[in-house]
Amino acid sequence: ANAPIARATTWSLRAAAALTILALSAAAFGTAWSRNTNQPVASVPTMTREVPRGVTIMPVVSTTTRAIVFELDAPDAHTVQVLGDFNQWSRGASEMQRGADGRWRMTTLLPPGRYVYAFLVDGQRFRRDPMRDAVEDRDFGVNGSELVVGEAP
Repeated sequence: ANAPIARATTWSLRAAAALTILALSAAAFGTAWSRNTNQPVASVPTMTREVPRGVTIMPVVSTTTRAIVFELDAPDAHTVQVLGDFNQWSRGASEMQRGADGRWRMTTLLPPGRYVYAFLVDGQRFRRDPMRDAVEDRDFGVNGSELVVGEAP
């Protein structure tokens, strides 16, 4: 029995939202138009500020990526690479560095998500990370390890 009233209320809320958006857009373009009459209505001017003397501007570092350290104990290996979803399983893209302790390490920044990866030892054989769960990458058919990168705290 109340369906027509509910539809009217929904329609009126949508209409009010649309009118509000139109009014705000008109106000924004009107302000832009009044500042510079040679400028077309459809473009919005870029607002810039001068940086005060002595102030250093630091680049913004994204908080959505996390530093991930890959590590493998392979003292007899000559080369080790980490390949996975994050670098499209590309050979040579992620060379690891050998430490004095015989462990291979590499740090990279990854956005949140689920990744499958494996280590390529001496360009010949894939090894999964013994510290992580074993999974198979369906795209490349490699038995690797699963890494889940969470959101920054």
